Amino acid sequence: MKIRLLILMAMLSLPLSGCASKAEEKSKANPKDPDTWVWINPLRLAGVIHDTLVSPSMNREIGFNVMLPPGYHQNPGKRYPVVYFLHGKGGTEASLGLMKQMMAVYRQEDLHEVIWVFPNGGQFSGYRDREPGRMMAETWILREFIPYIDATYRTLPQRESRGLAGWSMGGGAALLWTAGMPDMFCCAATLSAAFKNA
Repeated sequence: MKIRLLILMAMLSLPLSGCASKAEEKSKANPKDPDTWVWINPLRLAGVIHDTLVSPSMNREIGFNVMLPPGYHQNPGKRYPVVYFLHGKGGTEASLGLMKQMMAVYRQEDLHEVIWVFPNGGQFSGYRDREPGRMMAETWILREFIPYIDATYRTLPQRESRGLAGWSMGGGAALLWTAGMPDMFCCAATLSAAFKNA
C-alpha cells in the first residue's frame, strides 16, 4: 500500500508541461526504423546514475538512469521498493525536463524510500515486441532489464514492492502491463496515458 501512495504523490506533484526532453523535441529518428533511434542518451545530473545494458533480445546496448534513496549507501542491509518510469513517445532514458521535475519531487521526505528507474524503451516502440532480434521493447524491460535491476540494486523483488509509472506512450504501457501482469506489478500511475503509437 505504501508504494502506491508514494507513486501517486510523485505523479500528482509533476506539472503536465515540460515532460518532453530535448531529444524528443529535436529527434530526427525514423519512427519505423529502430536503428535510427537514440538508444543511449547519457544524462549528467547530480544524484542520477546513468548506465547501459546489452539486450540480447534486441542485439543492442541500451541506456537507463537510476535514482537511489539518499540513505542507500549508509544502510547496506536495507532493501527498497522500486518504481519504473516509462518515457513518452520520442523520449529516451534522459527526458531531462521530466528528470529534473522528478528530482525536485524526490526531495520530499516521504519519497526517499524508493528506487526510481528510467529505462530507455525505444523512442517509438509503444513498449511492444515487434521484430525478434531488433525491436523487442516489452521483452527487454520485463524479462531482461527488471531482473538485472533486482540483481544489481537492493530492491524488494516482489510484486508488492514494484510499481510502474509513465508519461504518454509510457503511461499506456504502464497501465497495460500492470493490468496484464498483476504477478509482477502492484500498481501503476500515469500522466496523459496514450495507447496508440507509431
